Amino acid sequence: MPAFKADDLYDQLKELDVIDASALDAALEQSETSKVSLDRVLVEKDLISDENLGKIVADMVSLPFVSLSKVVIAKEILFIIPEVVAKKQQIIAFDKNEAGLKWPAPILPTPR
Repeated sequence: MPAFKADDLYDQLKELDVIDASALDAALEQSETSKVSLDRVLVEKDLISDENLGKIVADMVSLPFVSLSKVVIAKEILFIIPEVVAKKQQIIAFDKNEAGLKWPAPILPTPR
């Protein structure tokens, strides 16, 4: 299940003032008219890096940020969650310890 709403992301970015307000408004409008998620529009327009967006979203949902591009995932961990389940739930396990599996929060917004 997605972790946040596009409106919440918009409000957070506006409050943080990390993107020019007019560019943020234009991205929101493009997102709504094209039916593409706001986060995708922001990254594609190079208004924010994927990593910085991930950090903001992680903070919004009160979870730690994990940059999977910097993590080597052992094959035995990668295949614990079946691909069909991982795709449907939009998760990927990247580590395991005595507490269980670790996976990042999904970063796709919920529909409005």
